[in-house]
Amino acid sequence: MKKHRGIKTQRALPATLIFGVIISFSVLFVTSLALAGLIMTTSNPVGSVKTVSLVALLVSGAISGFVISKRKGEGGFLASLLSALIFVGIIFALSLILTKGKVGGVVLMNGLCYLLVSAFSSLLAKKRERRRRR
Repeated sequence: MKKHRGIKTQRALPATLIFGVIISFSVLFVTSLALAGLIMTTSNPVGSVKTVSLVALLVSGAISGFVISKRKGEGGFLASLLSALIFVGIIFALSLILTKGKVGGVVLMNGLCYLLVSAFSSLLAKKRERRRRR
């Protein structure tokens, strides 16, 4: 009995989404640690915290979008976008809990930047894949 291809990809999507969220948090953790060590060597580390946190978030979005798109193959852009939405949703929920409902626009803008960078890197992964096929 043959398995339908659509069912196989639908079963693989939740695993890919979980993998994507784990990759996103892992890369964010590693880049945050690396950048924190880097800014501690400056004379005013407190002044560049917002910029460094945005850079860590963007690097995490770029790497996770690329990795998820490559891993998923067909439908990788959708998986990357859904994984980024879940990641941003978790970050937003955590910020709501930690600030007791007083979330500023910076969190929303950082989340939007993460989504855009993740989608862009996913498209780059797809474009690179198409060039290799030729």
